Formats: sequence, structure tokens, C-alpha cells
Amino acid sequence: MLRAKLDDQVAQQKRLDEAERAVKLGMQVVDDLARIDRERSHRPYLERIAPSLAVSVQELLRQQLLKIEKARADLSG
Repeated sequence: MLRAKLDDQVAQQKRLDEAERAVKLGMQVVDDLARIDRERSHRPYLERIAPSLAVSVQELLRQQLLKIEKARADLSG
């Protein structure tokens, strides 16, 4: 994610800010779809147990946000 010491701290911080905005936008896009997919109790059994792309993407975005927060902490620490 960060360019290993090629950019100064300001440039790295800017990259992290942009990445965080992109992840949060992605989370907004999939949030409603993921919520609907998690609430499948009224659907047939095979549809209830089928994997959900929206839920998978939402989880990957959450993981990416945690990586950004860790990189930000590493940068300032």
C-alpha cells in the first residue's frame, strides 16, 4: 500500500486518505445489498446458504480499512 520510503510522510498520508475515502465509498455502495443478503430468512434454503458477493466484498473492504488504519498508525509511530 505504501511506497517503501520513496515518498515523504505527507505524500504517504495523502495516499492513505485517498484509499480510505475509496474504501468508505465502496462500503456505502455494498452496504444495503449486503444487509439484504444477510436477511434471507424468507428465501428458499439453497438461496439462504448460498455465498453472497455483496457480503464478501463488504468484509474485504472492512479488512482493507483495518490495513489502512494500521498503515496510518505505523506512519505516525
